[in-house]
Amino acid sequence: LRNDCRYKSMPALPKATWALLAQSDNDTPERKQRRNKTLRKKAGDERAVVKYNRTVNVLERTIKHLLVMINDQAADETLLQRLNYECDHNRTTFEDTLAVIKSETGKMKQDRAKIFYDRLKTMALRSKRPKQYSDPTKPIYKTDKNSLFESRKINFAVSAIKVVNVLATAAHEPAAKVPDEKPPKKQRRVPPRPRR
Repeated sequence: LRNDCRYKSMPALPKATWALLAQSDNDTPERKQRRNKTLRKKAGDERAVVKYNRTVNVLERTIKHLLVMINDQAADETLLQRLNYECDHNRTTFEDTLAVIKSETGKMKQDRAKIFYDRLKTMALRSKRPKQYSDPTKPIYKTDKNSLFESRKINFAVSAIKVVNVLATAAHEPAAKVPDEKPPKKQRRVPPRPRR
């Protein structure tokens, strides 16, 4: 999980290639042919990266499920290190890790749940603001510039605290306040109208 499950980034083309890919009305047939050949090579390289990333993602999910089921301190530490890595490198795959931990919460004993509770709470307090997290399995292909991966704004702290609150029961700890969540408004009780 530490060494083999690493995602690749999209290949970046040099600036000289972008001059070739720029389309104009008076392109010669040779230039069009070179442009199409370069575009095909670019698309092939990008598809290979996406295919590799999807394979890594499936492998990573399987390993995470196995690590949580092993019920071993070293496996738990590896899982938490991976979660930390995903958070630091802004990958949406942290959601899978949190889901795996949450799914195992009902079977956890108090001491194991307390370890997850403390570490997740610490990670959540470290990450305060929402950030852009990229999904290395969902590409956005472009012909006029470098392709990239789909990204979305997620608040890691909110996601982690929700799992911490599920863990709180098993760990016999108090629930934590979800950041940026407003308390529910108190409803004013309207007295009934008097009958006439």
